[in-house]
Amino acid sequence: MRITELFDPTVDFVRVRDVKMPSRANANDAGYDWFIPNGLDEFKEDLIKENADRRIMYGPSEDGQFDITIGPHERIKIPSGLRVNIHDKDTYIGIDNKSGIANNKGLLYTSDVIDADYRGECNLCLVNTSDDWVTVRTGQKILQAIQRPKIPTVYNELTLEEFEKLEATDRGTGGFGSSGLTS
Repeated sequence: MRITELFDPTVDFVRVRDVKMPSRANANDAGYDWFIPNGLDEFKEDLIKENADRRIMYGPSEDGQFDITIGPHERIKIPSGLRVNIHDKDTYIGIDNKSGIANNKGLLYTSDVIDADYRGECNLCLVNTSDDWVTVRTGQKILQAIQRPKIPTVYNELTLEEFEKLEATDRGTGGFGSSGLTS
Protein backbone atom coordinates (compact mmCIF):
# COMPACT_ATOMS: atom_id res chain seq x y z
CA MET A 1 0.00 0.00 0.00
CA ARG A 2 1.28 3.45 -0.92
CA ILE A 3 1.17 6.27 1.64
CA THR A 4 -0.99 8.32 -0.75
CA GLU A 5 -3.70 5.68 -0.32
CA LEU A 6 -3.83 6.53 3.40
CA PHE A 7 -4.21 10.32 3.10
CA ASP A 8 -4.62 13.07 0.51
CA PRO A 9 -1.20 14.61 -0.17
CA THR A 10 -2.65 17.73 -1.82
CA VAL A 11 -1.67 21.13 -0.45
CA ASP A 12 -2.82 24.32 -2.17
CA PHE A 13 -0.59 27.42 -2.05
CA VAL A 14 -1.33 31.05 -2.76
CA ARG A 15 1.42 33.62 -3.06
CA VAL A 16 0.75 36.78 -1.08
CA ARG A 17 4.21 38.19 -1.93
CA ASP A 18 6.65 37.88 -4.81
CA VAL A 19 8.11 34.47 -3.94
CA LYS A 20 9.05 31.30 -5.80
CA MET A 21 6.59 28.46 -5.41
CA PRO A 22 7.75 25.53 -3.24
CA SER A 23 9.57 22.95 -5.32
CA ARG A 24 11.60 19.75 -5.13
CA ALA A 25 15.10 19.69 -6.52
CA ASN A 26 14.87 15.92 -7.08
CA ALA A 27 11.88 13.64 -7.66
CA ASN A 28 12.46 11.60 -4.50
CA ASP A 29 13.16 14.49 -2.10
CA ALA A 30 11.10 14.17 1.09
CA GLY A 31 10.30 17.86 1.33
CA TYR A 32 9.46 20.83 -0.82
CA ASP A 33 11.97 23.67 -0.64
CA TRP A 34 10.59 27.02 0.49
CA PHE A 35 12.26 30.26 -0.52
CA ILE A 36 12.75 33.67 1.06
CA PRO A 37 10.48 36.12 -0.80
CA ASN A 38 12.09 38.41 -3.37
CA GLY A 39 13.47 41.69 -2.12
CA LEU A 40 10.64 44.11 -2.82
CA ASP A 41 10.20 47.22 -0.66
CA GLU A 42 6.98 45.97 1.03
CA PHE A 43 8.66 42.69 2.03
CA LYS A 44 11.72 44.51 3.35
CA GLU A 45 9.53 46.87 5.42
CA ASP A 46 7.59 43.92 6.91
CA LEU A 47 10.82 42.01 7.61
CA ILE A 48 12.34 45.01 9.42
CA LYS A 49 9.13 45.56 11.41
CA GLU A 50 8.93 41.87 12.46
CA ASN A 51 12.54 41.94 13.68
CA ALA A 52 12.92 45.51 15.01
CA ASP A 53 14.48 44.46 18.32
CA ARG A 54 16.98 42.01 16.85
CA ARG A 55 20.57 42.29 15.59
CA ILE A 56 19.91 42.00 11.86
CA MET A 57 21.36 44.03 8.99
CA TYR A 58 19.92 44.49 5.51
CA GLY A 59 21.83 45.47 2.40
CA PRO A 60 21.57 45.36 -1.39
CA SER A 61 23.09 42.47 -3.32
CA GLU A 62 24.51 42.47 -6.84
CA ASP A 63 21.49 40.69 -8.34
CA GLY A 64 18.80 43.20 -7.38
CA GLN A 65 17.79 41.28 -4.26
CA PHE A 66 19.02 42.13 -0.78
CA ASP A 67 21.12 40.40 1.82
CA ILE A 68 19.83 39.64 5.29
CA THR A 69 22.65 39.33 7.82
CA ILE A 70 21.75 37.75 11.15
CA GLY A 71 23.81 38.38 14.28
CA PRO A 72 25.44 35.59 16.30
CA HIS A 73 22.91 33.61 18.38
CA GLU A 74 20.11 35.82 17.05
CA ARG A 75 16.75 34.72 15.71
CA ILE A 76 14.78 36.07 12.78
CA LYS A 77 11.16 35.82 11.68
CA ILE A 78 10.75 35.89 7.89
CA PRO A 79 7.29 36.21 6.31
CA SER A 80 7.18 33.37 3.75
CA GLY A 81 4.88 34.99 1.21
CA LEU A 82 2.77 31.81 1.22
CA ARG A 83 -0.60 30.79 2.60
CA VAL A 84 -1.65 27.14 2.46
CA ASN A 85 -4.71 24.92 2.35
CA ILE A 86 -4.04 21.34 3.43
CA HIS A 87 -6.71 19.10 1.92
CA ASP A 88 -6.40 16.23 4.38
CA LYS A 89 -7.28 17.61 7.81
CA ASP A 90 -5.65 14.56 9.44
CA THR A 91 -2.25 15.90 8.34
CA TYR A 92 -0.09 18.98 8.94
CA ILE A 93 3.01 20.49 7.40
CA GLY A 94 6.18 20.09 9.41
CA ILE A 95 9.08 22.43 8.68
CA ASP A 96 12.60 21.03 8.62
CA ASN A 97 16.07 22.44 8.12
CA LYS A 98 17.85 22.25 4.81
CA SER A 99 21.03 20.37 5.63
CA GLY A 100 23.28 22.76 3.69
CA ILE A 101 21.88 25.84 5.45
CA ALA A 102 22.09 24.17 8.87
CA ASN A 103 25.54 22.64 8.40
CA ASN A 104 27.27 25.36 6.36
CA LYS A 105 25.76 28.45 7.97
CA GLY A 106 24.61 27.29 11.41
CA LEU A 107 21.06 28.50 10.76
CA LEU A 108 18.49 26.23 12.35
CA TYR A 109 14.78 26.40 11.83
CA THR A 110 12.85 26.50 15.06
CA SER A 111 10.25 23.81 15.55
CA ASP A 112 7.15 24.64 13.57
CA VAL A 113 3.86 23.08 12.59
CA ILE A 114 1.40 24.44 10.06
CA ASP A 115 -1.99 23.11 11.08
CA ALA A 116 -4.53 22.09 8.45
CA ASP A 117 -6.95 24.83 9.49
CA TYR A 118 -4.41 27.72 9.52
CA ARG A 119 -5.11 30.28 6.78
CA GLY A 120 -2.65 33.12 7.49
CA GLU A 121 0.73 33.78 5.93
CA CYS A 122 3.26 31.21 7.12
CA ASN A 123 6.36 32.57 8.85
CA LEU A 124 9.88 31.18 8.74
CA CYS A 125 11.68 31.39 12.09
CA LEU A 126 15.43 30.78 12.12
CA VAL A 127 18.14 30.94 14.77
CA ASN A 128 21.80 31.64 14.02
CA THR A 129 23.57 29.10 16.25
CA SER A 130 27.04 30.26 15.23
CA ASP A 131 29.37 32.85 16.74
CA ASP A 132 29.49 34.67 13.37
CA TRP A 133 27.21 37.02 11.47
CA VAL A 134 25.46 34.89 8.82
CA THR A 135 24.08 36.17 5.52
CA VAL A 136 21.20 34.82 3.47
CA ARG A 137 19.68 36.39 0.38
CA THR A 138 16.14 37.08 -0.66
CA GLY A 139 15.04 34.59 -3.32
CA GLN A 140 17.13 31.70 -1.95
CA LYS A 141 15.99 28.33 -0.58
CA ILE A 142 15.85 28.42 3.21
CA LEU A 143 13.98 25.34 4.54
CA GLN A 144 11.89 22.36 3.53
CA ALA A 145 8.27 21.52 4.25
CA ILE A 146 6.99 17.96 4.64
CA GLN A 147 3.36 16.93 4.98
CA ARG A 148 2.90 14.50 7.87
CA PRO A 149 0.01 12.55 9.37
CA LYS A 150 -1.08 13.66 12.82
CA ILE A 151 -2.07 11.39 15.66
CA PRO A 152 -5.18 12.58 17.52
CA THR A 153 -3.66 12.27 20.98
CA VAL A 154 -5.99 11.87 23.95
CA TYR A 155 -4.63 13.05 27.30
CA ASN A 156 -5.96 11.34 30.42
CA GLU A 157 -5.33 12.90 33.80
CA LEU A 158 -4.36 10.44 36.54
CA THR A 159 -3.85 10.95 40.22
CA LEU A 160 -0.31 10.48 41.53
CA GLU A 161 -1.47 7.28 43.22
CA GLU A 162 -2.82 5.89 39.92
CA PHE A 163 0.36 6.92 38.11
CA GLU A 164 2.60 5.21 40.69
CA LYS A 165 0.66 1.95 40.09
CA LEU A 166 1.52 1.91 36.37
CA GLU A 167 3.76 -0.88 35.07
CA ALA A 168 7.42 -0.33 35.96
CA THR A 169 9.85 0.31 33.09
CA ASP A 170 13.58 -0.34 32.67
CA ARG A 171 14.19 3.38 32.33
CA GLY A 172 12.05 4.52 35.25
CA THR A 173 12.73 8.18 36.03
CA GLY A 174 16.16 8.31 34.32
CA GLY A 175 16.62 11.17 31.85
CA PHE A 176 19.08 13.74 30.55
CA GLY A 177 21.96 11.45 29.67
CA SER A 178 21.01 8.55 31.93
CA SER A 179 21.43 6.04 29.09
CA GLY A 180 25.10 7.01 28.57
CA LEU A 181 27.05 7.97 25.45
CA THR A 182 28.57 4.71 24.20
CA SER A 183 26.11 1.93 24.74
